[in-house]
Amino acid sequence: MSDRIYLYAIAEADPVDAPDATGVQDAAVEVLREGDLAAVVSPAPEGKLRPRRRNLAAHHDLLKALMEQATILPMAFGVLADSRDQVSDFLRRHVGTLRGQLEQVRGHAEIGLRVEWNVDDIFTHFVEQYDDLRTLRDSVYAGEAEPSRQEKIHLGEQFDAFLQDARAAHRRTVEAHLREVCRAIEGDEPTDETDVMNLACLVPRDGIERFEEALGAAAQEFSDDFTFTYTDSMAPYSFADVAFEEAQASGG
Repeated sequence: MSDRIYLYAIAEADPVDAPDATGVQDAAVEVLREGDLAAVVSPAPEGKLRPRRRNLAAHHDLLKALMEQATILPMAFGVLADSRDQVSDFLRRHVGTLRGQLEQVRGHAEIGLRVEWNVDDIFTHFVEQYDDLRTLRDSVYAGEAEPSRQEKIHLGEQFDAFLQDARAAHRRTVEAHLREVCRAIEGDEPTDETDVMNLACLVPRDGIERFEEALGAAAQEFSDDFTFTYTDSMAPYSFADVAFEEAQASGG
């Protein structure tokens, strides 16, 4: 049987416990303590671990349960260690950094916010909104001849410039409302042209209602061309930098 173990989270040693808890593939969960830190782990599943819905749900459900009893630094799905000794060594080597991160997220949860343009065609929407872009579009397609490749590239670049400027302006508007109710805000790169922003907000766990009120006020400054969606509170993935893989690569 393999000695490899699966990692779920780093926590302070005293509050965290996992009696009768199960993790990915119903594996028994245990707490490995090293000084005043601990790692929540289970035996590594046999074979290749795939991010199937059931496995992801088991990982996230355990983290949610752990958050009810302790401050945690969540690990990404699928992080494995070669042995318990390797985990203990990691906790010893990085105790200062891990303590600092635990303090950063203490009493807080992460809420993800996504704002999108709710329009049929994003390019047409921008042409209708911005005179300069409309003028350029009209000049490129003025004649009967097909525009050149260079003209199309230039039009695309100008559209992208307007898109980036709009995203930045809209994010400033939203963050002006959220800044007072979030300890920190991080942004991910948009994954689609219709994405306005994808934010991770570190929110006090006793301040979720204030966050929702501030978000509602921010949304009032946007037209029906925008859609706001946000997640339930969850483990602070975006604010925990537990680089266990890098430590393995460097012999940590």
